[in-house]
Amino acid sequence: MNEGAGIEFSFKHYLREDVASEITKFCRGRWVALESVSRRGRRIFHRYWDNERPLTISSPADVKRILNRFKYSVPRTFYASANIYRRLGGKEDLRRDNILYSTPSWDIDGSLNEVDLIKEAAQILIEELRRHGVERSFYLIWSGRGIHLHLNERAISDKFWETDPLRISFSIVEYVLREVRDDLMKLCERSKDPERRLKLENIMDVQRVFTAPLSLHRELDLVAVTIDPEKLDEFDLSWADPRNFRYWRDWD
Repeated sequence: MNEGAGIEFSFKHYLREDVASEITKFCRGRWVALESVSRRGRRIFHRYWDNERPLTISSPADVKRILNRFKYSVPRTFYASANIYRRLGGKEDLRRDNILYSTPSWDIDGSLNEVDLIKEAAQILIEELRRHGVERSFYLIWSGRGIHLHLNERAISDKFWETDPLRISFSIVEYVLREVRDDLMKLCERSKDPERRLKLENIMDVQRVFTAPLSLHRELDLVAVTIDPEKLDEFDLSWADPRNFRYWRDWD
């Protein structure tokens, strides 16, 4: 895809009303990042406005503002922090003690040739969450080469978040991974792709960002679609086609 076509393709996608709306719902309160490609093909990660104020999105109009601000490059992917902050008016607000919530998230990474294994790994995690009484407070996002399983941070009592949100989210993710470790190891042993084997990690840290729903993948022409856990078995890559994508509108 040439540069002109790339810019047109990206802008057309992100200016869709449904795309800007879903990105906004996920990014609200989070520190936003935009990955783009320079005229020389170099990847650029934008995280601040010119006045060094962190990028944020609180309405669909903000998506358009960010696109216009960085239109000199080819916008590709919107990300948002795992952490939700009390305020994000300046660099000084990026302190750990300003974190209000931290969304517990599991990263399942694999090959496009082994989508069924990725889905099976997600199902193992879902069943473990349900074993602990979590029935509806989670959602899935196809990340491009895998699945992000997010636990809605509002499903956890505020009294726990009052201590250390990042430590709480890390502990939740780690606990679930340890509980299903044997099943996941057996599943990973079935992964045979020579270039991209199936893996699951606890990647919760203060710098962690996740792909926003309906964002384009940074390399692949695929959309990060939300998936209803009840319809995970039906998912295939055609759902992530940027020209005819299918997603779960009630993920939040």
